Amino acid sequence: LTAAAPIAGKCGIYFAGTETSALPVGKKTGRLTLAAGGEDHLVFSSDKEAVYVALLPYPTEARFREKIPGDTYAEKITYWMNKCTAANTDGLPQILVSHLFTAGGITTEGEREISLGGAKAVDKKSFPDSAYTALGHLHKRQVVDLARNIIYSGSILQYSFDEVNVEKSVTIFDLEGGKCRSVRAVPLNAGRRLARISAASVGEADALLKEVSDRLVELTLRLTSPMSREENTALFASHPNIVSLRLDIASERRAVRERRSLGDAELFAKCYESKYGKEPDKELMELYLSLLEEGEA
Repeated sequence: LTAAAPIAGKCGIYFAGTETSALPVGKKTGRLTLAAGGEDHLVFSSDKEAVYVALLPYPTEARFREKIPGDTYAEKITYWMNKCTAANTDGLPQILVSHLFTAGGITTEGEREISLGGAKAVDKKSFPDSAYTALGHLHKRQVVDLARNIIYSGSILQYSFDEVNVEKSVTIFDLEGGKCRSVRAVPLNAGRRLARISAASVGEADALLKEVSDRLVELTLRLTSPMSREENTALFASHPNIVSLRLDIASERRAVRERRSLGDAELFAKCYESKYGKEPDKELMELYLSLLEEGEA
């Protein structure tokens, strides 16, 4: 990700990884200067003030193999938090930026679980005192601790279809006198949105899809019988914005219910007949049932 740092920095956007030599330290962008950069922190300054940005990235398996103090997930996270804030020896206003899963956070279908060493959640009490704590990983905007300004701003796009009704935003705040003030969410209107559609026929689906032609769609079709190849081809040709198609076919549901009600002999007979076009003879049936009994024994 940091390969784009030299270009992004000219736009006032900073990608900070373990390699900070690519960052434009000492250069002014707009009203801000990147005054200093280290492995786990950045310092920005203006004509009147400065801010210390502590950085704790995604806790990968590789990082968990590092020889550092602590045996548990919480102990290791606490160590890294203390480490990334340790260089703030001048007592500058501090912002912590991290990619973590906080206990009590609300997930969506799009997140990758953080599960390391049997633990995967960070208690909000573990976060050091900062003017603002900007968290990533959870795609839905949520406030972890309003009093301490610990907030997930959420993803800037809808990444999974359970986010259809989730409004996206960025969080903006002011730093005045070392304090965080005027925290507000600014809605994002750009970017392609998602839609979930359910229809009882291909014709109904076609009409509904025309209403959301500007969105990426997950379509569920509740049919009495499978679609023909021609119907399938025509549907995707007319609506290239379908990214997921789910078929809920009544005949298949009935077949599943019927199979569940059959005994072992009946199931074997139906399977054999579907493959060979005739019923199994008595000797083969007895052999099959005896093998089942041996397996169960």
